[in-house]
Amino acid sequence: LSVGGFATRVAVAGTRAYVAVNDVGLAVVDVSNPASPALLGTFPIASSQVRSVAVSGTTAYVGRDDGFVVVDVTNPAAMTLLGQT
Repeated sequence: LSVGGFATRVAVAGTRAYVAVNDVGLAVVDVSNPASPALLGTFPIASSQVRSVAVSGTTAYVGRDDGFVVVDVTNPAAMTLLGQT
């Protein structure tokens, strides 16, 4: 499955994989059927290289070279920015 760039880290919660994608941002993938993963949505993160991701409930924390971004992932097709450093 293409996520639009170089995947640097993956965090799995339930049937979703949260992928930190260098030069892109965050991709959310449905992995309920491992033979056929499906991209649910992406969230662009500009200004630096994306390096890591962690998930707690409906919140994703995406690490980048110059800080991190907090994203509400409740609806992967319409993720929203909660904050950033």
